[in-house]
Amino acid sequence: KGKGVSFMENQASWHGSAPNDEQYAAAMAELKQQLSDLEGM
Repeated sequence: KGKGVSFMENQASWHGSAPNDEQYAAAMAELKQQLSDLEGM
């Protein structure tokens, strides 16, 4: 679960849980960076 988000990945506690606003922003920033890296390949 949480693949691609460092603080969520492989953490069972996130299964069925939603991030708060700060965690959401951090997760989206990580995912956007990964997407940007892939698009730049």
